[in-house]
Amino acid sequence: MRNRLGQKVVSQEVKGPEKSFLLVLSKSLQKGEVLSEEDIRLKQITHQKYSGYFTKASDVVGRTLKKTLSVDQVLLSRHLEIDWDIRKGQKLIIQSIVGPVTIENSGVARVDAQIGELIKAENEQSGKIVEGIVVSRKKLRVLTK
Repeated sequence: MRNRLGQKVVSQEVKGPEKSFLLVLSKSLQKGEVLSEEDIRLKQITHQKYSGYFTKASDVVGRTLKKTLSVDQVLLSRHLEIDWDIRKGQKLIIQSIVGPVTIENSGVARVDAQIGELIKAENEQSGKIVEGIVVSRKKLRVLTK
């Protein structure tokens, strides 16, 4: 499941005698550090309530910490920077489709965005600002009139 910012999270409570395996830190880490496989491990957790926790290493490896966390702390979505599909200033392909004709130009994103979001980008050739939908990590499809 993904939240509105596109982060993969599990939003259910762990309660009562129920036990679940959640990702925790294997060592203390500072704000701004990037998570690696060695920094995390699965730990069986009992009698706790958590929302936005992770159960798969692939969902967090490579992500950046928003705050300093200590060893054995359960890793939650609020502890991590948003994993944007498009970053402000990133070069991307601006695609315009009119009937059977497809035109592609290079451009630069004006804001951070997720796939499916409506954003503005600057066409590098013309310098004009265009608006479109992010369709992949490197492509923006222009809204035609």
